[in-house]
Parts: sequence; C-alpha cells; structure tokens
Amino acid sequence: MIRSTFVAAAQALIVAALLGCGCRLEAAQTAWQIQAARIRLLAENDPPLARMQALDLQADLPANAPPADQAQALNLLARSETYLARTAEATEHARQALALATRHGDRIGQIEAQLNMALNSINAADIDGMVAATTQALALLDGIDRPRLVGEAMLRGAMLYRRQGKIEESLVMCLQAMEVARRSNDPLALTYAHQGLSISYGQSGHQQQALQHFQQMREYAQRVPSRLLEAHALVGLGDTAIHLGDTDSARARYKEAITLFQAAGSPGSLSFGLFGLAELHRQQHEHEQALALLGKVVDIYERHPNKIGLWYTLNARSANHLALGNSAAALADAERARALAQAIGFAPYLAESARRVATIAAGRGDHRQAYALSVEAEELSAQAARAKVNAQVIELGQRFESEGKRRQIDELTHRNEQQSTELRRRDLERRWLGSVLLGSLLALAGAAYFLRRVRRSQNALERQTEILQSVLDSMADGVLVADQRGHLVLVNPAAERIGALACMVAGGEASAPQVYLEDQHTPYPSAALPLARAIRGESCDSVQLFIREPDQDQGRWLSASSRPLINKSGHIRGGVAVLSDITVHKRAEQEIRSIEQLRRELEFRREAAREEERKHIARELHDELGQHLSALRMELSVLRMRWGVTDLEVRDKARSLQASVDQVIAVVRNLVTSLRPAVLDMGIAAALEWLAAEFSASSRVRCTLTVDEAAVSLDSHQTNLVFRLVQESLTNIARHADAREVHVTLQKRNDSHVLLVQDDGQGFNPRERAPQSFGLMGMRERAEMLGGRLDIRSHRGTGTSIAVKFPVTQPATAQSGSPG
Repeated sequence: MIRSTFVAAAQALIVAALLGCGCRLEAAQTAWQIQAARIRLLAENDPPLARMQALDLQADLPANAPPADQAQALNLLARSETYLARTAEATEHARQALALATRHGDRIGQIEAQLNMALNSINAADIDGMVAATTQALALLDGIDRPRLVGEAMLRGAMLYRRQGKIEESLVMCLQAMEVARRSNDPLALTYAHQGLSISYGQSGHQQQALQHFQQMREYAQRVPSRLLEAHALVGLGDTAIHLGDTDSARARYKEAITLFQAAGSPGSLSFGLFGLAELHRQQHEHEQALALLGKVVDIYERHPNKIGLWYTLNARSANHLALGNSAAALADAERARALAQAIGFAPYLAESARRVATIAAGRGDHRQAYALSVEAEELSAQAARAKVNAQVIELGQRFESEGKRRQIDELTHRNEQQSTELRRRDLERRWLGSVLLGSLLALAGAAYFLRRVRRSQNALERQTEILQSVLDSMADGVLVADQRGHLVLVNPAAERIGALACMVAGGEASAPQVYLEDQHTPYPSAALPLARAIRGESCDSVQLFIREPDQDQGRWLSASSRPLINKSGHIRGGVAVLSDITVHKRAEQEIRSIEQLRRELEFRREAAREEERKHIARELHDELGQHLSALRMELSVLRMRWGVTDLEVRDKARSLQASVDQVIAVVRNLVTSLRPAVLDMGIAAALEWLAAEFSASSRVRCTLTVDEAAVSLDSHQTNLVFRLVQESLTNIARHADAREVHVTLQKRNDSHVLLVQDDGQGFNPRERAPQSFGLMGMRERAEMLGGRLDIRSHRGTGTSIAVKFPVTQPATAQSGSPG
C-alpha cells in the first residue's frame, strides 16, 4: 500500500513538472466547448442569435476536430433551428449529427440528435418518427452523467407514455426525472422535471399540484435562465388558472408568456401563448377576440408549417365560428382540419375531426352526412382502442416470456455453479494436501532472506517518502492526485489552503465549493473539470475556474492544469491536477477593464465636447463675422456706385477693397467648413456625399459612395463619428496611398451597421506602421465610441481596406457620455 502510494505521488510530481509545456490545442478545445455551452443556453433565450453564433462556431471548427465536437456543432444548429420552426433544416442537421455520433460511438451526441429529431417530428406531424426518436434517446441514457440531457430525455419519454395512455409509466418516469434533477441540483434539469410533473398532475385533474409545479418550473427557468421555458411555464400557469376559475390571473400569465415568446423570437412557441389567450376569450364568450388571436396562430403555422398545431387551431377556430352562428366558416375550418388529420394519419385526430364535422353537418340539417361521419368516428375510436390494447397485450406477453426465460436460465446457471463448485473443492483438497508440505519448507527457507530485504526497502522507501512529502509541502501551487474512480489519494497543503478539493472531481457534495464558468453564474460541467478529464485520459492546460463557497458572495479564481496518470502497461490509473490561485490577478484585470471603460467614456465625452465646440465656433464665424463681412461688402458696393462715377480713384480703391473682402469671406467659409460642415445637419448620406465630392475635387482621385439611406439610421453623435472616420481615412489616402480610386460603403447588415473604405493604392503593412500614427489611433478610438471595432487589411501593392462594424443601437458609453 505504501509503495503504490509512493509510485502515484512520484508520477504526480513528474506530471506536475511537465504541465507548463501543455499544448495550446486542448486549451482552444476547452474554450470551444465553453462557447458551445453558451450558445446552447442562448438558444433558450434568443434562437435567431443562437443560430447565427452556431453557424460561426461550426465555421470556426477545424476539419480535423474530434467527431464529438462536430456532432455537437450540428446539434446546436439543429436545436436553434427547431426553436425557429425551420423544421426541414433542423431535421437535416440532426440526422447528420446522429450519423456522425453513431459512427464514432458518441452516445451523448446520439441522445442530443434523437431529442432534436423528436421535437422536429412533432412539428412535421411524424408521430412514428417522434416515438422512434424518443425511444432511442431513452435507450441510450444508461450510464450517462449529464443531468440536463437526462432530464430532457425523460421529459420527452414521460410525454410519450402519456400520449400512449400509459399514465402510470408516465408518472413514474416524471418522478425518476425529479430524483435525478434533485441529486444534481441542476436548474435546467429541475425545470424539465417540474414541467413533466405539472403536465402529469394537470392532465390527471390535480390542478393545485400542477399549479405548484408550474410555479417552481418558472422559478428554475429564471435561474437557468431560459425565456422559452419560463414562457411555457407561464402558459401552464394560465391553463391551470382557467381550470381553477381565476380568469384574471390566467389573462395576466398568458400576456407575460406572449411578451417573452416575442422577445425570444420563436414563432412556433409564440403560438402557444396566443392559443391559450384565445381559449380564455372563448370561455368568456368573447368569440370575436378569440377569432382574431386564432387567425394569428393560423398565420404562424402557415408560414412555419406544423400540421398538428394547425389541426388544433382550426378546430378551435371552428368552435368559435359555430358559437357566433357562422356555420359555413365553422364547417370550412372543420373540413380543413379533417384533411390535415388524414394527412397526419393518427386515428384519434381522424376520429375527433369526423365527430366535429358530423356535429356541424347536423346543425346545418345534413343528417345523412352527420350519421355517416358519426359512424366513421366511432370506428376510428374503436380502432385506436384496439391498437392500444393489442400493444399492451404484446408488451405484457413479451415481458412474461422474457421473465420466464430469465427464471429458467437463472435456475440452470445456479445448478451448474453448484456442481462446478463441488468438483473444484474436491480437486483443491487433494492438491492442497500435497502442496502444503513443500510450501511450508520453501517458506521457512525464504522467510529470513525476505524479511531482511523488506527492512532495507522499507527504510529506503521511508526516506524517499519524507523527501517527496517535503517537496509537496513546500510547493506554492496545489497538487491533487485522484485514482481512476475519482477518489483523492494525495493532496498537498497548498491545495487544502486553496479550498477547492471536492469541486475538482465530478460528484462533489452540495456543501463543497461550487465551480462556475467565467461568467461566475453558469455551473461548470462536472465532466469537463480538469481532474475529471485527466481520469478519462485527457489533458488540459491553464483552465480558469471560479469557485465560491455556499452562502458566500465572494469567490476566488483558480488556474488548473491536469494530466492522466498512466502506468507502464499504458493503462490509466488516475489523474493529477495542479492549481494556482489567480484571484489577485483576475481582480487586477477587472480593475484594468473598469479603468479602460472609464477612459472610453471620458474619451467619448471629450469627443462630444470637441464636436459641440466646433459647431459653436463655426456658427459664430458664420453668423457674426459672416454678417459683418457681408455688410462691409455691401457698403463698398454702395460707395463704388455712388462716388465711383465721378471719382475714378475712389472707384478703383473700392473695387480693390471689395476683392479683399471677398477673399476674407472665402477664408471664413473654408474655415467654417473645416470646423464642421453644415451638411452634417442634413444626415450622414448627404454629409458623406459632400465629403466624397470635396475629396475628388481636391485630390483628383475618383471617389464613389454607396449608402443604404432606407436602412441606415444614425443619431447626431454616430453621424459625427462616422463622418470623422471617413474624413480621416480619405486624408490618409490622399497623403500616403497614391490611389486612383476610392470606394466608401455604409450599409446595414442584420443588427449592425458596416462602414467600409477601400482604395487601390500602394498599401502598407499594418504591423510596421510608425509609432506616431495618431491618425489610426484616433480612428480606433472613434470606432470604439461607436461600440464597434476598426479592422484594417492591407498588403503592399494591393491597396487598403478599412472596415468598422458597430451596432444599430447606440452604445452604452455614448448614452452615458452624451453632454448635458
């Protein structure tokens, strides 16, 4: 035992000495994983932005990336597209992820893909596909330690059981999901668990219990945070409030849900809130309001096809039409819903549609059609019931048969084991009697020699252990060594002082320090912790973790590196991690960022004040000095006309003075224009057009301008900054570029404005620019004031491209720094 501990400790020191030479590739992969986790969370709050970032993340993934990362990128894209009701694209990406994960044995990737396919199957009205995908996801769960993934899979499985009429199995799975979620204390897993229980209780008539679980679902969804799940919880609270007779509360909950769905930008989810509010109006006999809302839902499902959702909506709209006495419109919606049910091919939907059309036909006096459809509805209901009973009989038979075979096999195995044990016992007795004598003699002969060697080895081992312990005790960094089961076997005092022992291995206790990502709020995935990764055979370098003790606001930052411990035969025997407390360093970085933010705000205020002063001086020059000069010129003109006819000397002198005044007026006009062109008050398009014309006239370089006036909308501060950026760019081109043509573009792309200045001049190397290049420095500062970033791309002989991308909305610094 002492020797094995020493070997493990020695390996820990060797690996710790090599940690500083770790590869950057694994650090980049960890950063990629963190970004992927952020995008997955973003999909729950802003699916359009999540899809854009998922596309960028997939594009940044190298061609030789691990298959698991490739599958994860596809699943992220599929999930955001599912929330956006882009069913065809989401299904294709989920299938690609499933094929890739299956080919490489990636069960987590398979489960995520199957869950995405199950959600898309509902949107595509593929009931069989939904059943198959959910079943496959549940079958892959064994041994998976991902509480969020397990929670969602069990939620889908519970809902599948409920659709099949297996109420008991559904409730059992919901309770199991709650047990898993509570053990992990993961907010998203708890959200899914409460959602499953709330639906189960609500559909079983226990509305008070459903209300409690929907409330808890909302609380945990806010902790995640997830706008979509919080909005679904609000819809559930509204449905439950209707059952409890609290219509005011139901109306408020539905409106809150609609606001959240609209903020998230998920059209398919928005229909749930609109449908619930429409149902409230129907129950209060406000059928016109209900029809208006249902019309919006129908429009959503027509733009984003969802046959099942459209079937429900058309039936609801038909009921409201019928309540208003408009039987023709009610019949049209019911017939359309029946056609959808036939396309879906699900017997309960077909039976309900036939029954609804029969009711309307009876009301219109068409009793023959009503009778035929009623018979059809009864036959379809009986068919669905028989299918359910047959499925249950087959399931019970298979279960009985498998249990019977298992009992027979167990009995035969037990008999064989008894017989084999008896034969081995007798054979061992015979051999033992012969061997014990020889063994005793050999043991006596070697005992003295062995004991002498043991004493020498033990003394040497004790000396080496003392040296090793003194080295570990003197280290400033913490060292943790765990075996292959994740149990800590060696901890030096520095690691104990850091206080992050239990949180370095997956499965720490709730009272242990909790580990978070760099945002200090999102829990760090337990499987991605450095020591847990080392136990799996992975290595990582300089991973930054934030740990916080329970019930404490302050925490500390750690930098961790880890390596697996591998024995001579190549098997992983555990892992080692080295930790450094970088709290002081991180806090210094935060202070530097705060100072930098303050500097930017002060720079913005200075720039705004400078522009305001230019505007003031230009106005004074134009209004005051310009008026006096104009008056003086008019006086000279009067003098020349009155006295110049009789006195030639006066005429010539007046003409000379008038020419001088004209020159002064021109100088003042140029000075006013250079300080602040009046055309800036006419908007950025007119200002840039004037600037391009002035540049072409003065430099004889052709300058073309493209401005999307309909899309680009800038306030006065943004207009000034963009104008000065282009002005500085054109000045640099005139001085250094030796260009023949310049093109300036200002457009709106998605949620950003993009300014681009391109020339075909001689170019330069941006890395070799002069240290006194204040022009470029000023351009960068103005780009930062816009909330954007300056990007310069240039090579000698190929021209220069200057781009600035900044948000459409005014940045916070601009708002706070605007002069009062």
